[in-house]
Amino acid sequence: MEAGAVLRKYWARRPEKRRSLRAGAAEAALHMYGSKKAFIDPEACQHYIEEMREENKKEVRISPLMIGTLHHREEDFEGMQLFTINSDADNPERILYLHGGSYITQAITGHWFFLSQIAAKLDIQAMMPAYPLAPDHQFEETYTLLDHLYTRLSEEMDLDDLTIMGDSAGGGLAAGFCEHLAQTGRRQPGHLILLSPWLDISMSNPDMAEIEPNDPMLGIYGLREMGRLWAGDTDPKDYRLSPLFGDVSGLRSVLMFTGTREIFYPDIWMFYQKLKAAGVFCEFHIGDGLNHVYPIYPIPEGALAEQRICEVIDYT
Repeated sequence: MEAGAVLRKYWARRPEKRRSLRAGAAEAALHMYGSKKAFIDPEACQHYIEEMREENKKEVRISPLMIGTLHHREEDFEGMQLFTINSDADNPERILYLHGGSYITQAITGHWFFLSQIAAKLDIQAMMPAYPLAPDHQFEETYTLLDHLYTRLSEEMDLDDLTIMGDSAGGGLAAGFCEHLAQTGRRQPGHLILLSPWLDISMSNPDMAEIEPNDPMLGIYGLREMGRLWAGDTDPKDYRLSPLFGDVSGLRSVLMFTGTREIFYPDIWMFYQKLKAAGVFCEFHIGDGLNHVYPIYPIPEGALAEQRICEVIDYT
């Protein structure tokens, strides 16, 4: 059965449940903020890309309001800023978090706050690199840095205690990087956690057009343009850019979240089917009526997702 038919059959079996009032309010706030215009209007898209080009030249700074009272360490890792939240934690488990932002935007307050909550609850170290971004940098540069960072981590710790986690573009990067680890014969981390991962930067799935009007954040045009800048001269369907088209059989243990009102839902559903067919363990949570990266938002459904993430990381 072709992918679109599978997805429509799945939707028919799972009617949307009523969302919490706070989830509805969060979506209303997204509409009010108006960020989707940069993803559907060509002129607004180019303006946003140029704005981010200048913003990305600045150093990243963490405000105490983002991480509370947790200690943090900043270091220069081969020219890339690398932050460790809860840096004085003694527990062996660690998180390597790859933030989203369409490969052109640095981490926002929500990323830091979400990651800090998990680090505090589990009393573990959580690392977030400020990896190079488009339009001035392409994916190969970031992959090289992640390769070197992963090598360092493999020398410092048992990789069974490492969780690689990412949201949106960072989720796509996390999935592609773990496929890359398998392709190069390297050990997988203990867990791979993907929050609304962007799995095909070519935006080739026709089922996305059906969801696009209901997604308050993202649009096909802008994502395709930003993905093109991230890919440079490389085929956008290269698995390192679009892990949906890669070999998933080498992945180890995947926890994945998506919302039914986000444009990536069809691809995430297809990725889950690929994981199942390859015999890879995957725990998949679908937020009925919820939006892109809903686990990060301060809503009841987000709190439940965060609780499950903590349980999976803390499982021994």
